[in-house]
Amino acid sequence: SFIGLDLDASISRARIMEKVKDAGLNVLSIYAMSAPHSPRSFYLIEVDTYIAKDNEKLTALQASLGGADTRCKIIGGYPAPLVYKSQSKDPAAA
Repeated sequence: SFIGLDLDASISRARIMEKVKDAGLNVLSIYAMSAPHSPRSFYLIEVDTYIAKDNEKLTALQASLGGADTRCKIIGGYPAPLVYKSQSKDPAAA
């Protein structure tokens, strides 16, 4: 899933990563954008699992990053590819 964050610009990437981990999510990548002289920064965070828009982890993340002053939204995701596992215990059969 992809999570979009709109935060106070004073919050560092390290703190964001820490708070995302504390919320029980594993970050795959993080992208940042901010306008010059803007008090806000925008982040796109990719996590390794599906997160629904009403997931409690998302609510906890928003609260830990500033509450009402922070926007934290699910932007979307993509399907994980299927992985085939052989049921045979014989390595030559795989």
